[in-house]
Amino acid sequence: MATAKKKRATTARKRPSKPRRRATPAAAAAPADAAPQRRLLEHPLVSPVLWTVIAGALAIVWTQGEGLYRDFRDHFFWTPAPFTGESLGILLARLDNDPSNEYSSRVRSALEHQFPVGADGNASVKVNLYPETLALPEYGDLYKNIANANAEGREWLKEQRADLLIWGKALPQDKELELRIITPEPQVELGTELPKTYSVRIPTEFSDQIAAALAGMVAGAGANAWNQRGGYLSPARAQELAGWLTRLSNLRGELPATLGNRTRTEIEARIDTAIAQIGSALAADGSSEIAYQAMSIVFAPRGTESDGGILTSEPLLTAELLADIVSQFTDISGQVSPEQAAPILAQAQMVSESFAQRHEEGKLNDTEYAYLSGLMLSLKGRLEILVGDFDAARDDLSQAESKLEDVLAKVPAEQDALSNARIQGHLGTTQLALALLADADNAPALLDASIASLKGALKNVSSETAPRDAVRLNRRLAAAELNRMTWFLDVEALERSIGYYSDALPLLVANQRRVVQSRTARDLSALLTLDALYSAGLPSARKSLDLLDELKGQVRGQDLVTDPCASLEGDQRGHCIDQRKMMALEDAAALEQSFCLAHFAAGYRFDEDMETLSKGAREHLTKGLDACETSATGMRELDNLGGWVETSLFTADTLNLLGDRTKDPAPLKEAIALMEDVQSKIEGIDAPAVQGQVALAKASAMRDLGYLKGDPGLIQDAKKIQLSVRSTYSGKDYTLQRNYADGQIALSLIDLAELEKTDEGLDEAITLLRGLLDRYAKGGAKLAAADAARELKKARELQAKLAAN
Repeated sequence: MATAKKKRATTARKRPSKPRRRATPAAAAAPADAAPQRRLLEHPLVSPVLWTVIAGALAIVWTQGEGLYRDFRDHFFWTPAPFTGESLGILLARLDNDPSNEYSSRVRSALEHQFPVGADGNASVKVNLYPETLALPEYGDLYKNIANANAEGREWLKEQRADLLIWGKALPQDKELELRIITPEPQVELGTELPKTYSVRIPTEFSDQIAAALAGMVAGAGANAWNQRGGYLSPARAQELAGWLTRLSNLRGELPATLGNRTRTEIEARIDTAIAQIGSALAADGSSEIAYQAMSIVFAPRGTESDGGILTSEPLLTAELLADIVSQFTDISGQVSPEQAAPILAQAQMVSESFAQRHEEGKLNDTEYAYLSGLMLSLKGRLEILVGDFDAARDDLSQAESKLEDVLAKVPAEQDALSNARIQGHLGTTQLALALLADADNAPALLDASIASLKGALKNVSSETAPRDAVRLNRRLAAAELNRMTWFLDVEALERSIGYYSDALPLLVANQRRVVQSRTARDLSALLTLDALYSAGLPSARKSLDLLDELKGQVRGQDLVTDPCASLEGDQRGHCIDQRKMMALEDAAALEQSFCLAHFAAGYRFDEDMETLSKGAREHLTKGLDACETSATGMRELDNLGGWVETSLFTADTLNLLGDRTKDPAPLKEAIALMEDVQSKIEGIDAPAVQGQVALAKASAMRDLGYLKGDPGLIQDAKKIQLSVRSTYSGKDYTLQRNYADGQIALSLIDLAELEKTDEGLDEAITLLRGLLDRYAKGGAKLAAADAARELKKARELQAKLAAN
C-alpha cells in the first residue's frame, strides 16, 4: 500500500487551477432545498476512533516511506560508476544485517590493502561498495534461493562491468561474516548439472592475518579475471601477475589459527587455484619456466592429503590449465630435441597414472577423466614422435582423439564457448598429429577431420576477447592446410593457409607479440614465395618482400625500446644481455634467409619468357645472394647447422638460376662447390631428405654446366645422382620434392638427347613431364604446369627433329 502511494505521488499530474468565481444573484447563492447544517461534534473527522486509525496508518506510511526514500537515495546517489581499465573490479554489496555498513567498510579496507600496486602506480584491484543488499530468504529451497541471488548479482556485475561480487551477511553474535562470491559467468563443473555453492566464514575482528585470509578467498574466484582467458598479457600486466605469484605463495603461511577447518580448506584451495591460473596465464603467454611452476602447483599434493591440490577440487579448471600448457608445448615443439623431450615424457606418464588412480578412486568422474587424460595422451603422443617411438605415438594419439570426442559429446550446455572451443581445438590438433603419422591412404580423412575441428573451434572464438586462442587456431589451421598442399599438391589449400596466417598477423601486431609476430610473418612470407613459384607469380613474390620490409622496419624500431635488462644486476644482467643478443642474431639471420628466398622467387618469375635474365630479375637475384650470405654468416655464428644448410640450398638455387639464364659457368661452378661443402658437413647425419635436396641442387648445377660445356658425361653424372635421390622421396611427405626430382631427371634426359643427337631417353622424359603437367594442373599450380608444358613441348619438338634426321 505504501509503495503504491509512493508510485502515485511520483507520477501524479499537476492539479488544474480552480476557475475564477463568477458573481451570482443572492437567490442563487444557496440551494432552496439545502439540508440543515450538521453540528460540529457529529462530524466524522472528530471521531476518536477514526483518528486512531489514521494515526496508525500515518506511522506505517512514514516508516516505510523513510525506507523507500533511503533506498531511492542510495541507489541514485551512491551507486558507483562502472569499472574501467585492467584492474580487477570487485563489487561489495551492502551486507545483510549491517545497517551502518560497518562490516562492509572493514571488508573493503582489508581488500584494498592486501593486493599489490601495479607497475604504473595504480591499484591492481579496485573495490566499490554497492548500496543494495543481496540477501537469502529465510524460507524456501536453499539452492533455488542461492541461484536466484546469483542471477540478480550477475545483473549487477553486468551493469557495473565488475569481475566479482562479494555478498553475504553479518553475524555479530557469532563475531563472524558469512560471505559468498559471484563471478560474471557460472562456474559449472564438467559433466555435472549444478555448480558448487558454498560460503566461507571470516571473523569480524580484522587483523592483517584475517585480511590475508579474505584476500585468499577472493583470489581463487578472481583468478579468471587476472588470467585474461584467451587474451594476451600486456608487459605491465605480466609483471603484475608475476608479483601476484609471489604474494599468493605467502598467503598460506599468513592464515590465522582462528579460522575454522572448513573455511581454511576452502581458502587454501582458492589460493592454490589462483596461483595455478596466474602461472598458467604467464606460461601460455610465453614463459616456460612459469609453466613448470604452474604444473607443479596443479599436480603436487597438499600437505599430507592423499589427493592432489586443485586436481580433485577443480578438475575442469585443471583441464583448462593443462590445455594451456599443452598448447604452449605444441607451439615450441619444433625447438625441442629428443634429449629434452625424454624427461618431459616421463613426467607426463606419471601425471597420466595419477589421473587413472583418481578416476578409480571416484575422485574424477568419467567426463573429467576423459578430458584430463585425453590432453595428457595428446601431449605424450607428440613427445613420442620427437623421440622416434611412432607406434606408441599412434596408440596414444588415437586414444586421445577418442577421449576428446567423448568429452565434446558430453559437455553441459552451460559450458562457455571458449572452453568448448579449446576442447575442439585440442581435438583438431590431435587429429593433425595422427594425420602426420598416417600413410597417403588414411591421411586425407584425418586431415579433413582436423580442419573441421579447428574451424569449428575458431568459429566459437572471438578475436577481440580471446586473441591468443584466435591466433593459435589460425596458426593450427594454416599448418593443416599447408600439409594438405605439400602432401597432395593443392594450391587452394596453400591459399587458405596464407589466409589464416594473414588473419593471425594483425592480432599479433595489435598485442605486441614480437617473437610470434616475427615468426608468423616469416612463415607467411615463405608461403607467399611458394605461391609465387607455383601459381601467383611475381605479384605474390612482391607481397612477400613487402611483408619482410615491414617486419624489418618494426625490428629496427624496437631497438629503441627501454633496455629490458636494466632492472637486473651482476651476473643476471650479463646473462640477460647475452640472451638478448643471441635472440637478436637469430631473428636477423632468419629474416635475411626469408629475404634470400623471396628474392629468388621474384627473380625466377620476373621474366615471362623464362629464358633470358632482365635487369629487374638480375637485381632481385643479386639482392637475394647478399641476403643469403648475411644469413649464412649469422647461422654459422649461432652454430645453427640446419639453418646454414637451408640458406646454402637457397644460395645454390639462386646461383643455378643465374648461371642458366646468363649462360655463365662461373655461378654454376660456385653452386657445385658450395653443395659439396655442405655434403661434407652433413655426411654423418641421419637426414636423407635433406641430403637428397643438397644432392639435387648439386646435380642441377652439374647438368647446366655440362650443357654449357657440351659435356654429356657431366650430365650423365648428374642424372645418376637424380635417379638415386628420387627413391628417397616416397610417400605423401615428399610429394613436392619427388615432383622436383622428376622434373630434373626429365631435363637431364632432354639435354643428353640434344648433345648426343639421339632420342634415347626422350620417351621417358615425355612421360615424366606429362605426369608432372597433369599433377600440377589438377592441383591448381598453373605456373608450374605452364613450366612443365613448355619443357614437354621442347621434348616433343626435339624428338620430332631427331626422328626427321
